[in-house]
Amino acid sequence: MVAGAAVTGTAAPAFPRTGPEREACRSEQHNPDEIPVCLIADPCTGLCHLHTLPKDGEYRGSLKLDFGQPVDLTGTVLGMTLQTDRFPRD
Repeated sequence: MVAGAAVTGTAAPAFPRTGPEREACRSEQHNPDEIPVCLIADPCTGLCHLHTLPKDGEYRGSLKLDFGQPVDLTGTVLGMTLQTDRFPRD
């Protein structure tokens, strides 16, 4: 799993606002075929972006959740639910 968070002062470079395909999960540093789950927590927007089901260099599954909603990862290799109600907001 790759997890990331935008931090005050760095949100713009880490999260270009041109669409989800520009998120850190699609970084040149990461090959989606080798990382089955990618979660981005953005405190600027209060949203979590979950990417799953990698195939041919891209994620086929994506989900956007508000902070406070649990992220259900039970159907992934992690087999857990991540609580986001304590994630801080900018």
